[in-house]
Amino acid sequence: MASRGYTVVHEALRTQAQRWDDLSSEMAAVARNVAGLGLGESAFWIGLPYPDLRAELYAMAYQQFQQYMLELFEGAAREFKELGVALKQAASGYAKVDRIDPNRIFGPPQ
Repeated sequence: MASRGYTVVHEALRTQAQRWDDLSSEMAAVARNVAGLGLGESAFWIGLPYPDLRAELYAMAYQQFQQYMLELFEGAAREFKELGVALKQAASGYAKVDRIDPNRIFGPPQ
């Protein structure tokens, strides 16, 4: 938009939108990989019957942390996608406004 002393470069907004879309795809791939990294209780067994070293507790802690990280990655993928959508909408909105002839609305400058 080239009025009132500022300019919006529509293609720059679209380029940034594509960057966020790409980041969203990458983060979704990370989330899919994290979802497949489950470990069973046997992965935490050290072979000694110490009462303080209970494999099920460590397995549960791992699963909780894995779930927490998965939620973060899925949330990031979702948010990054939304940023891309917002930037595309902004670019389209600015482009639409630029097609409006202010002289038709307000008359010629005096």
